Amino acid sequence: MGGRINMVVLFVFLVANLLQLQSTYGKTFSVGDSNGWQIPRGNTHFYDDWADHRIFNVGDVLVFNFTTGEHNVAEVSESDFESCSAANPISNMSTGPATITLNRTGEHYFICGLPDHCSKGQKMEVEVKSGSGSSSGSGSGSGTDIAPTASGSPSGAPTGTSYTVGDSTGWVVPTGHHEFYDDWADNKHFAVGDTLVFNFTTGQHNVMEVSEADYDACKTTNAISTVSDGPAKITFKRTGDHYFICGISGHCAAGQKMKVEVEYHNGQQTGAAPTIHVATVSLVFFVSFGLALLW
Repeated sequence: MGGRINMVVLFVFLVANLLQLQSTYGKTFSVGDSNGWQIPRGNTHFYDDWADHRIFNVGDVLVFNFTTGEHNVAEVSESDFESCSAANPISNMSTGPATITLNRTGEHYFICGLPDHCSKGQKMEVEVKSGSGSSSGSGSGSGTDIAPTASGSPSGAPTGTSYTVGDSTGWVVPTGHHEFYDDWADNKHFAVGDTLVFNFTTGQHNVMEVSEADYDACKTTNAISTVSDGPAKITFKRTGDHYFICGISGHCAAGQKMKVEVEYHNGQQTGAAPTIHVATVSLVFFVSFGLALLW
């Protein structure tokens, strides 16, 4: 009898430790998705753009898919990242695919150490924001459209984060940087239920949501929605791309336009495939084994 009690105590201890181990695992991201880890074509910022559209936590895993001998992946300091120097890497993996677990918050810098690969865009900065299991935003919701709101969120709508477009600059014709608003949006992670606040003076600007084609052409005749009174608040009710312009003559062509990608519902993260870890498999085994002993 005493032996069986001891076995039960040991079983409970092992299960508790496996549950703790399992909680430390994160999500797995394939760097560049189907493109893998290679010299990007036509966009030297491809990998930074890819990383900017994802939320990374401690415990998440990056998988760099490349052919051994054709590429490698080196983690380097910020200064070496900027200068594409692979002389003093923090770590270096030459066999593909390479798997790297993000074990701390903050910035991580990765390059390919082969000659000229980094300078041609095979480099990536990753920001790890929180410990495993954390996520930005709260609540959940779904919808099929976006709608301007006078203030706050409509009854029953998902709640999220409020973003002031352009921060202190507000919604104006940008000076000196035509892609100011796209750059501003690229550094944010938007979810269903989040709200954009466009600060502008009524009569001097407005904000229109338009189709992608009308966005590229700065065309205002078939706007999906128009808000003429500032400040304008728009709450996201669906995932996907949203296109905003100022409809005042010449403003869009001068850079007062912004593309926003809404990636997920509040409380969710995207870009990671579900992973079955060793801890999960081990937990199932020990539970089955323990139940067999008790039976």
